[in-house]
Amino acid sequence: MVSWQNEKECMAKKGLRAWVKENWVDIANKRKDGSYPKCGRSGGEKRKNYPKCVPIAKARAMSKGQRAGAVKRLFSRIHWISNQNKLWWSSIK
Repeated sequence: MVSWQNEKECMAKKGLRAWVKENWVDIANKRKDGSYPKCGRSGGEKRKNYPKCVPIAKARAMSKGQRAGAVKRLFSRIHWISNQNKLWWSSIK
């Protein structure tokens, strides 16, 4: 799997515009046909999970377990942050 540092170096070589123009997909919300929706939502679109966006080339290079692990790490981080906010909020009441 590509590390964040390698992505940063890759972005520096290609340039920020090329990095942003890559085809980004949401690996947390797989479609029934096996493809991934584009990152971002349009209009009132609803999705089951919070998005985990990666370039499509990286998504294809990842194994099923790696994609699941990336989504799991994202959700655990979101859960941890929301719990910390609840703890903080309850302490100031």
